[in-house]
Amino acid sequence: MAISRLLSFIAAFAASGHVMLSAETSKPRATVRSEGMTIKPITDGPDKGMQRAMQSFRFLLGQSTYEVRYTVRLNPDQPDKALPSEGYVGMPRPCSSNWYHSGFIFVRLNGKDIGTTRLHRAYVSETGKRALADIVWDAETARVRIRFAGQAGDNKLLAEIAIEPKAAIERFEIYLRCYPSFFTAWHKRKGDRKVTTPSTTLNQGQVIGLDVKDNSYAVYYDTIFDVAKGEGLGPCAAMFSPDTVAKAEFKVGSYAVNTNLVCDPGSRSVRLAFWEFPKVSNSDVLVSFRKDAAKWAEELKAYDFTPSEVESFDTKAELAELARLSRPSEVRKNLGSKIDRFRKQIEKLGSRDEKMGILQQAQLLNVISDYREFLWELKLAALVAE
Repeated sequence: MAISRLLSFIAAFAASGHVMLSAETSKPRATVRSEGMTIKPITDGPDKGMQRAMQSFRFLLGQSTYEVRYTVRLNPDQPDKALPSEGYVGMPRPCSSNWYHSGFIFVRLNGKDIGTTRLHRAYVSETGKRALADIVWDAETARVRIRFAGQAGDNKLLAEIAIEPKAAIERFEIYLRCYPSFFTAWHKRKGDRKVTTPSTTLNQGQVIGLDVKDNSYAVYYDTIFDVAKGEGLGPCAAMFSPDTVAKAEFKVGSYAVNTNLVCDPGSRSVRLAFWEFPKVSNSDVLVSFRKDAAKWAEELKAYDFTPSEVESFDTKAELAELARLSRPSEVRKNLGSKIDRFRKQIEKLGSRDEKMGILQQAQLLNVISDYREFLWELKLAALVAE
């Protein structure tokens, strides 16, 4: 009987994702991996004496792999500040060019960039059936969260920028930077940058603002560095929500192409989608957007960014399970302090609703993640004690 229960436990443990059985590997999965934040001293150069903080999130979506990387310098004498170099949230993969690896997205409130505030927390918020990761700031003007999301089998990375103001928001901007297909100036070569939206094509050198209602996506490419010509890595693209973004201001440089999204100051969340197209020609990407952009826009509008644990975690049921597994005296003897700690943490979570704040949701997900890991230890201890 004990062997039968142990085998059932092992099967449940494997099905949870801790161990992948062969039957599980055949199911579509979207996972995100992070090694956590690393902070290392900078020992030479002009930044000597400072620290480098870095954390990467790798989204494995099946055929596509995206990586988002947070990186800044820290001054130990300024505990509330961060010092971005070229940026603070970059996209090193799928391509070395396109959405810039050292800073592709910037959030600016009332003209001040959120990246100069010390990060509150960055963490994986869901993985398995889909992949979510959060980057959170608690700044003087507002709490801000960028939540990235990836779906199994998809070739794009979604993003939701959520804000909780602490002061009046008069300007809300999201700034994007890319180097379409190839780092031209770095390699001392000239390109021909283009940006195509639903209504127009912008040429290199143009600086123009467009109404997002008629320009809800942009494909960024280079006519010289085109995969069809045996040059470059392929284009990139972004999609914006007209519900919250009023204007897209494009600056089509000969090297970087910058896009400033002017958002409604009353918006509390903005949805975006990002693509990179390794080894795909300009024409193929442009055809796919003309054909499918309307469908992708509807998917973005309807997408639920809420982590499944936020919606499904039942505090009452979890406390009952915790009490049941804790009954054996041997379990209490060995794990009593951990059991009490998690019981108190779960009790504090209380009920959850759509109004849960950014920091409260981060705390909830942190507690749940730690508790899920402990639960397997507790279940095994309870099984052995029977």
